[in-house]
Amino acid sequence: MIHFPERLIFLFQAFLISLLMTVFVSGVSTFVSVGTINELWFDLWFGVCGLSWLISFPALFLILLFVRKTSVGCGCSCESQNKRV
Repeated sequence: MIHFPERLIFLFQAFLISLLMTVFVSGVSTFVSVGTINELWFDLWFGVCGLSWLISFPALFLILLFVRKTSVGCGCSCESQNKRV
């Protein structure tokens, strides 16, 4: 099991969530626009996936920062939740 420093867990979480969501959403949207899975689909998918991840990672990072700050104000501490796991 890989152990990350407490400060880097948040960054790794944003990276992993944005990567997984980008792969799924760009795959589905490429399939809807192309219609079949063939060589053209893979070429388009890889191009779109990389471009959309460049947008989704910073966006998700900022959204998670906002959620983390507001959830601390409502009594839900992220640090206490991580210690329970």
